[in-house]
Amino acid sequence: MTNLDQVELSWWQRFVLWLLGKVYLGHCQKPGWSGALPFYAMKCPKHGVYIDYPHGWNNYFTCPQCQDELVQFSKSIMASAEEVTIHAKET
Repeated sequence: MTNLDQVELSWWQRFVLWLLGKVYLGHCQKPGWSGALPFYAMKCPKHGVYIDYPHGWNNYFTCPQCQDELVQFSKSIMASAEEVTIHAKET
């Protein structure tokens, strides 16, 4: 498996994805990596299908769009907290 951007799922892979929420696509090694990792097509309930590999000790998957939303949300919370702190110092 070489190009993850142009993956077409077979009918069997689509069925497994529908049934289990993820389907194995193959192993791939990106530039700079010491070895190949298994890649999966995953189904995010909010954003649809994305491709990822297991992360961390727990082998978790992260939807990139959900991750971006979480980062933006945490930045907005931090900005709000800074405004409250600045306002409290002024009074």
